[in-house]
Amino acid sequence: MTVGDISGIDKKGSEYLWVRYADAEDAAAKALVKKPIAAYVEQVYPYGDLSALGI
Repeated sequence: MTVGDISGIDKKGSEYLWVRYADAEDAAAKALVKKPIAAYVEQVYPYGDLSALGI
């Protein structure tokens, strides 16, 4: 997965991805834009064997 210039993000389906942005100048547009500076992947639920659910 890639966000802006940050690549190689490994996020599984039940994980949460959040990105930290900073202001950057876009000289061509003569404007301030948001540029991703960090990406974080958080585990929402603990991993486990779902076969115990009997589905």
